[in-house]
Amino acid sequence: MPRTSTLRPCLPLPIEICQLIASFLPGPALKAFSRCSKQSHAIAAPILYSSIKLSLSSCAGFKEGGSLHHIRGKVRHITLPNIFPATRDEDIAAIVGAYDLFPKVTSLHIRFDCRNYDEALIFADILSKLVSPFCFYNSLQSLDVEKLDLPNPEPCNAGDFPPTQIPDGGFETLYFSNRSDLLRTREDCLVALRRGPVPAFLIDVSISTDLFSFAEPESRHPAPENNAYPFLCRTSQTLTRLTITTQGISTPFSPNIRADYLSGPAITVYTALKYLSVNLGNHWLYQHYIEEWAHRFPNLEVLDVRAAAGMWSWRRDDEYEVFPRFTQLRVARLPWPRSGASVAYHMGKTMAMQAIGFWLQRGMAKLEEVRFVRTNFDTFPAEDTTSVCRVARKSGGEWGGWELEWYDEPDVHTWPVESDSEDEMATLTL
Repeated sequence: MPRTSTLRPCLPLPIEICQLIASFLPGPALKAFSRCSKQSHAIAAPILYSSIKLSLSSCAGFKEGGSLHHIRGKVRHITLPNIFPATRDEDIAAIVGAYDLFPKVTSLHIRFDCRNYDEALIFADILSKLVSPFCFYNSLQSLDVEKLDLPNPEPCNAGDFPPTQIPDGGFETLYFSNRSDLLRTREDCLVALRRGPVPAFLIDVSISTDLFSFAEPESRHPAPENNAYPFLCRTSQTLTRLTITTQGISTPFSPNIRADYLSGPAITVYTALKYLSVNLGNHWLYQHYIEEWAHRFPNLEVLDVRAAAGMWSWRRDDEYEVFPRFTQLRVARLPWPRSGASVAYHMGKTMAMQAIGFWLQRGMAKLEEVRFVRTNFDTFPAEDTTSVCRVARKSGGEWGGWELEWYDEPDVHTWPVESDSEDEMATLTL
């Protein structure tokens, strides 16, 4: 007997109870149930349409007089179609113009698709057009920006950018100066990024890009208008969770330049951020990245960094002292640290334990657990080994009143484990 038939005896019940029962059905079964009758469609529609993949052709259906207008208030999650560099302005305007159709949207996923590096630079302008109306989504809490298949023609593995190439924010603004044929002048790019207001109430943002930058504005431009992610600066008081997937972060490598950069009056501090996840792929985690995060995220509680190459490098006391600036940090997942100039040598547990003991003595009183992940590239596929250090306050502990317990376990891909507050919902493609 089909699973959807179990709901038919329930139809005389109040519609709220029927919808509660229907919400536990998987997506295909729920769609099948919605086709049984007009009554079953009325029950299933609010659930089906709570998460939609919006296409250009379906925007009209949600407008006044459209067949979907009556359920527009049920939409909570929207995924926009793939945005290509060749996407016409009128098509983008049609999507952006639909902002007032969904008054209760809580999450929005924008997916860019590009196979050519030069064309990808146009995304700065496209993103600004999509971001501008977000302030009308008074309920918007989660924003996911994804950029696909973008090559990196000039990787800077050490994050050491010459003074003329220090990125100042945006989608690959590092290369704006030599791409004037596409974007005319750098000033034109800044004008494009200053269009319209941006929201000040996001709490969850996910960004996938080739090169990420928190870059602060120049003195002649009001903050934060020359950043392709201006909504990050505007949501600094509300953003609690930030997820970044990238090949590199444009923090200045030079200690002197970095000191001026981080001590500048225009730097944005994200006081509400509790969770930071950064996936650097097969690249390195550098100490100057961590130093910038410590300045920007003073109240960070969970730090999850994935970098298969490892964490480079701990050779001086000032590098040990970067982590104690995270005074509120509770749990951390880090690549296994490497020491000295030899990339083939990993730090042993003794040195890692000394580092954690140093952190505890320098002010990381809330630290509970640190996971160091070591990637073995000699196997195919590469395997991860996780060494976990648990911290506990103990009288007479070896590390100034702290006790450290080590054990090894297989790496878990999704860490830390968090339970979703909402039930899994079917996504309807329109």
